[in-house]
Amino acid sequence: MQTQALQHKGFKLDPRTKLLLMAVVSTAEFLYSHVAFMIAVALIPFVLLISNKQYKTGIGFFVLFSIALVTKEVQSALHFNVVLNMIIVLLVGLAGCGDPGQGGTQPTGDQASPEGAVGQSQVQADPSSSAQTNANSDRTLYGAANQVNTTFDPWGVINSYDNLGRIQVFNTLVFKNDAGKIVGSLAKDWEWSEDAMQITFNLHQGVKFHNGEELKASDVKFSLDTARQSPTCATYLTSIEHIETPDDYTVIVKLNKPNVALLEVLMTFGLIVHEGSYSAAGDLAGDTLESVIGTGPYRLTEWKPTEIMVFESFDDYFEGAPSIKNLSIKTISDPNTAIIALQTGDIDIYFQSVPAISIGTLKSNDSLTVVDITSKRLFYMGINWEFGPFASNPKLREAVAYGVDRNALNMIANEGLGTIVYYPGGPDYSGQPNVKNTGKPHPKRACPSDLGWLCGKHGSTVCGLR
Repeated sequence: MQTQALQHKGFKLDPRTKLLLMAVVSTAEFLYSHVAFMIAVALIPFVLLISNKQYKTGIGFFVLFSIALVTKEVQSALHFNVVLNMIIVLLVGLAGCGDPGQGGTQPTGDQASPEGAVGQSQVQADPSSSAQTNANSDRTLYGAANQVNTTFDPWGVINSYDNLGRIQVFNTLVFKNDAGKIVGSLAKDWEWSEDAMQITFNLHQGVKFHNGEELKASDVKFSLDTARQSPTCATYLTSIEHIETPDDYTVIVKLNKPNVALLEVLMTFGLIVHEGSYSAAGDLAGDTLESVIGTGPYRLTEWKPTEIMVFESFDDYFEGAPSIKNLSIKTISDPNTAIIALQTGDIDIYFQSVPAISIGTLKSNDSLTVVDITSKRLFYMGINWEFGPFASNPKLREAVAYGVDRNALNMIANEGLGTIVYYPGGPDYSGQPNVKNTGKPHPKRACPSDLGWLCGKHGSTVCGLR
């Protein structure tokens, strides 16, 4: 994950100075009828800027303010307000500026938001050097998403928003690496029985929860049994008959029928919680900081549901402490607003997809990096097989399948950035059939004249019944 924040190249002002300057201008705009008062308050930012050795800026500020006074004297209140707003914009620009050699000034604590590790493309700031990246190990990475968590209960609400926070805190038995291969996480290895009716997981020893206690097989059994009883995900785990734990580091999952998708399911619904903390919270499990105890790379330290969530790296993480010390993720529901926040340095990374039409512009920005990720979102056209003309006519269904120009639809819907598939799933799904097609309409099959269909002049589209 990239960590260098976007920043302007320029000079650096003390944060209190910036706020004071903006307050002075706002006050002057409110009281612009008192010219003598304005002259007095104008001297304050002038002195502050000069004391910060910002000579040109101080003089420029005073000149602009003087222009504002002149426009007031000729009773042009409209021009006066315009000039004052120009000054405010100037100061807002200064607030985003920093010393390139020091990585800029980032807000801390309550300044991280106004209140106080997923989409097709994510955008993040581009680090300019490895030295700067290493220097960021002790700073906060500021991010945004369409919405931060409503709950951290792994089996409460299942959606991409809540999963963003959960995966920072919890681990699963297995996960999928960058190459799309299923590899071990909390499980160092696993073995299927010959009849595929049982899978045995061997856990890593010495894995710590955020409260310092060691992960045991009983925590895994508790987590999977809780998931099996949850209304939101029980339907995906019906193939599990029961779970056995012969010792602290072995988990045996017995099935009532073979399930080739079990590992995929466990990557989504198999988050492992600390049994004691989760049970003690009762109905508030996952909704209080004390109950959100996992083995993940980050600990949850602050959370305002749907607004902001703050994480601190877990030094005892079994795969090594994260290189980024802190994460602060807030809600920015509008992608265009998020893009502006990236460009101004308010955030370092946006975890959601951005409009396909904006991808080209974003990739041309040297200050940003667009990370392309295969989405789980599937666009498809459904055909009613129960009744109607398609129900008992395979040739008609085949004609539509060949007649649809998938490449053209991809261009219309996704600016050509989508991945075309020929089965209801993604290209990296386990067990996917690797069905392939040229993607081009088949002239003869797309125009079954024997079915009484009128065809286009090239025979490539189905136009309608005679």
